[in-house]
Amino acid sequence: MTAAKFIEKLSTFRNEKEPDKVEKFFKENDGITKHFGVKFGNVFKTAEEFSALPLEEMNKLLDNDFYEVRMGAVSIMSFQAGNKKTPEEKKKELFQLYLLRNDRLNNWEYYRELSLMP
Repeated sequence: MTAAKFIEKLSTFRNEKEPDKVEKFFKENDGITKHFGVKFGNVFKTAEEFSALPLEEMNKLLDNDFYEVRMGAVSIMSFQAGNKKTPEEKKKELFQLYLLRNDRLNNWEYYRELSLMP
């Protein structure tokens, strides 16, 4: 599992009309965030499929300019942290990555997703 494979899978759900809908979701445009054109349901579905993605690969997703790709990374983090089989040490690493890369989370939706973490 790699960040590139996640993006490849996510791109199969692209819809040319979807970026306009996502633009309306943002109250203000930060001038940086781009929209991939994927419905959030497909982002979460793909994130669940990639829920075993290593931390290094999640970090690569967080570098991406597309909002839906970064949301996928946060969703994967949430899936891993919420898994009862995830060791405490791994949960700490997920939290540390989240804090380290907080600069890439520029919308309340990221925080809502992470609030689902135990």
